[in-house]
Parts: sequence; structure tokens; C-alpha cells
Amino acid sequence: MDGKHDNAARDVAASGLSRRTFLAASAALTGGAWFAGFAPIRAADAEYAILGAKEAAIMDALADCIIPPGEYPGGKEAGVTRFIDQQLGGYLASYRDMYETCLPALNAGSRAKHGDAFVELDEDEQIQYLTEIEAGEYEGQSGGDAENLWESYSPRAFFNTARDHCMMGFYGHPRHGGNENWVSYRMLGLRV
Repeated sequence: MDGKHDNAARDVAASGLSRRTFLAASAALTGGAWFAGFAPIRAADAEYAILGAKEAAIMDALADCIIPPGEYPGGKEAGVTRFIDQQLGGYLASYRDMYETCLPALNAGSRAKHGDAFVELDEDEQIQYLTEIEAGEYEGQSGGDAENLWESYSPRAFFNTARDHCMMGFYGHPRHGGNENWVSYRMLGLRV
């Protein structure tokens, strides 16, 4: 073995993990993302490729409701919105129209029901609104002129999809756009 592999082997031995456990965990954490074909991340300071500033702000608020900040950063600070934006241009491209329709509908539906846009509600009100959406209370919600805010999308299906994508962004490898500074790995006690 060369020096690099010797050091890696010592690190595995020192951590108390067996080589088999280390390899299995490595495959699960890195191999799955490779097989899924996620698009690589762009520079961290680049503008969003798909989401506009308003949609990104709504997604940030939604990400923090799904993964709230506490001892560790929440969804917004972990870069979940950047992950979703990056992947809407690649692996998750089939969801692009859903996000472009449903993020503004989330804001407008909140304004119609609660008097304020989703991003303007306090945290408890946001959670209450999302709980109602998840329970199916807004299926077929329509706006001022009976125009369906959600178009052909189910608010509950959008919430479930966004929740799944937030988890992917929070727990995935940072090279895919989320998990900023390895926040979820640190939270789980994984060495990075």
C-alpha cells in the first residue's frame, strides 16, 4: 500500500469502524448519489439557475420549516434551496414546472387564507399552514377569479415532493449543492 492508503486504513482503524462497515457506509453515502446522476454544483456565489429571487426566498422559508435551525443550521443555511435549484436543471428537471407553479402558489394561497404571504408569516403560522396543506385542506384551492393557484398540482403532493427534495439536499453530498459545510454529516457524528 502507498502512504495515502496506509493513512486511510489507520484512520478507519482509529475510528473503531471495521473496514467492511467503513466501505458499506462509504458506498451508501457516495455511491448512491453517483448512480442517481445528480448534476455537480456550480460556484457557491453564482445566481440561481432556475429559481428567481422570489421563488428562492419562498423555498428558503419552506426549507427552514422542513429542517428547522437549532443546534445545527436549518435547511436554508444548509443550502437546500441551492441544491434544489441545481438539480431542477439536471436530475430533477421533471419537477421544474411544479416548483415554478407551486412556490408562488404557496405564497399566494397563504395570503388568501391567512392574510400574509407564506414568507411573511411567523414560524408557527408557517408550520400551521404547511400542516393544513399536508392534511389535504387546500386541494383545489383557488384565488380571486376562481383561478386555480396550484394549476394542475396538488398542494399536498408538492409539499411531499419538496420535503423529499429538502432531505436529499440536506443529507446528500455537498458537491450536489446542499449540505453546506457538511452540516448533516457533522450532526450525525460522521467524520469529514
